[in-house]
Amino acid sequence: MKHEGKRISVARIIHNVTRCLFVMLQLRKPNMTRSSDWPGMIREIETYCPKMKVKKVLWEFPPEGWVKYNTDGASRGNPGLSSYAFCLRDDRGDIHYAEGATLENTTNTVAETKAILEACNHSKKSQYNNIIIQTDSLLLCKVLEGTWVVPWLISDMVNEIKSRMQGKPQLIDDPQQKEPKTTVHPKREHHPRGKLQKRRKKDKENDADF
Repeated sequence: MKHEGKRISVARIIHNVTRCLFVMLQLRKPNMTRSSDWPGMIREIETYCPKMKVKKVLWEFPPEGWVKYNTDGASRGNPGLSSYAFCLRDDRGDIHYAEGATLENTTNTVAETKAILEACNHSKKSQYNNIIIQTDSLLLCKVLEGTWVVPWLISDMVNEIKSRMQGKPQLIDDPQQKEPKTTVHPKREHHPRGKLQKRRKKDKENDADF
């Protein structure tokens, strides 16, 4: 048998294929137990079941006197046809405003940034001052906190976001973190969660009596 003009044995071909598969598994599945022989690797691949990590994320009411913008962006193909959306809720969970639109071919990161920017534009025109912006993008949370470097593709929009929120107490909240991160005003009045829950309980009792 010849390969690239050179004689090669069947045993050598089997050895090379087995070695390539072993190296691939070592890189892609480092936690997987690997055999050095072909039948053993095939058997382990067929029976391999990766460990799944599930984290439950729930929407939480903003503190009393605050409102929350939930933003999201998506791209089909990344880059591809994209869209953004956001909604505004008060401390009772009632929706006050919602908006969404399609974008030209772009990336997920640009769509997520556009959603935050449009939410900031709306908050600039509104009468609300204590604002929480919640996004599921870890990149944008870190960028707006100042922890990560701003990607050049969204640098202009990030600067616009910061300028829109100038002078308003504003939080950028990652739903997978326990505490939102302050990006504009470090000093803010934060109402305890217990006080808000007591007020809601009282409202429910009044409704029941009515």
